[in-house]
Amino acid sequence: MKKQDFIVKGPSIEDIFEDFCDARMSEGIKEKTIQTYKAHLKAMSPFFDIKKSVDNVTNKDIIQAITRISKTDVSRNSIRSYTATLSSFFHWMRDENIADLSVALFKGEETIPETYTEEELRALDSPTVPLPDIPASPLV
Repeated sequence: MKKQDFIVKGPSIEDIFEDFCDARMSEGIKEKTIQTYKAHLKAMSPFFDIKKSVDNVTNKDIIQAITRISKTDVSRNSIRSYTATLSSFFHWMRDENIADLSVALFKGEETIPETYTEEELRALDSPTVPLPDIPASPLV
């Protein structure tokens, strides 16, 4: 019997992920966050078999899935979000003694804020419409 022919019939990543979401809800995490977690798992599912038994998933499987995603047109920041969700999920699984998986956060794109020229800063600093003089109100 080949190693890959041996299949453990434990719960799937998908099933355990539902347990993770339920646990997070009971901790007070908002429904919108849970929906984001689920959307991230669904987005990863073409690259990672979420129906696979958690007992048969390795860190190598996770690395290969992230590598495959990074070769697509999915943005680096999206991949970073996916890995953050997986990291939270894997941390929970370790705490629950379900599995010992981990993932490094994917490096997202650095967002550089737009800067203004000196001329633009002066324009922002000087009012375009003169402000009326407002008499100070007496203190009561």
